[in-house]
This record gives sequence, structure tokens and C-alpha cells, in this order.
Amino acid sequence: MRDGPDQTAALGLDEQLLERMLADVHAIIPYQLPGLVDRCARAMGLSGATVYLVDLQQRILVPLDEQDTLPVDGSKAGWTYRTVSVRIEEEQGELLVWVPLVDGAERLGVLGVRSASMDAVRLRRCHLLAHTLSLVVTSKRTYSDWFVARTRTRTPKCCAPSCRPAASALRRSSPPACWSRPTTWAGTPSTTR
Repeated sequence: MRDGPDQTAALGLDEQLLERMLADVHAIIPYQLPGLVDRCARAMGLSGATVYLVDLQQRILVPLDEQDTLPVDGSKAGWTYRTVSVRIEEEQGELLVWVPLVDGAERLGVLGVRSASMDAVRLRRCHLLAHTLSLVVTSKRTYSDWFVARTRTRTPKCCAPSCRPAASALRRSSPPACWSRPTTWAGTPSTTR
């Protein structure tokens, strides 16, 4: 079934922009996501948008582009992340709206949206962008480690007592499950279960 001119005209601007974003997001590589989100925000009549994901320790909000990191404790973006509620502030003559990125019960980060003014329609567009972005991040991170690498702020440590410098090459070449579980080490079955 093809969309005719009558069906396209019946779609509002929000639906058209959402449709375009969803069509584009299927073909992008994860590191291209910040640019797509910013372009979509600008097409929605906003000044721009920045995506921040929380680091693995949930202490820092890490931008997906080249902005500064923000602390979860002590920043307005962190307040949005902690309370899962919208926060609006004025910064450099523009309004900055912090919208939480949530997938079900999992808090992913925040979306910082800039706009010269804010009304109900623009706020609705901020929410629409954040909800869509949450689904995109959740689906894309399943197949790419770029998000994890981007949000890793500390090097993971091996907890097993058998971690020695001589075994580091083996650990680097083994999947994480081989060295993080106490039941097996490099394919050798453990005597305790």
C-alpha cells in the first residue's frame, strides 16, 4: 500500500519528522547518532540537542559528542537523571531543557535540548525526541559496543585472585564470561559448583 498525497498531508509536522528520523536511524552507525538527533531537533524548531548517557558507575553523564561531561550529583542534568523529571533552565540567553532518557525502568541518561523559547508544542517535541532516542539507544547498543566504550570512564578490574600479568594476554583474548565467573578459567572446569 502506497501513501498518497492525502495521507501525507494528514500527517502533522511531528509525525513527519518522527517518520524521517526513524527511517534515517536504521542506516546510521552509532557514532552518527548525535548529529542525527541535533538535525532532528533543529527540524522540530529547536536550537539543537545533545545526548548524555550515564557512565557504567552512574556517576558521570557522558556526552555522545565532544562536549564536557557532567556530574550526576551536583548538576541540573544530573538532577533530571536522578529524579526522572524534566528540568528547564536559562543558559546564555537560551532555554535549556533536560529530558530524561528512560527505557522501561532503566535510566539511560538525559537529552539536553536548547531553544529560544518553550511552549507546550516544543516541550512535547522534546519528549517525543527523548522517547524515540531511548528506544534507539537501547536497540543500537545491543549490536554495538560503541556506547559502552563511550560511557566507560574507568578500566574494569578483574576480581579473580588468579589474575596475574602473565595471564593478561589470555584475558584480553577471552570473552568476558571466561574470566569474570569463578566457575571456569580459560575452559578449565571448576571443582566447586
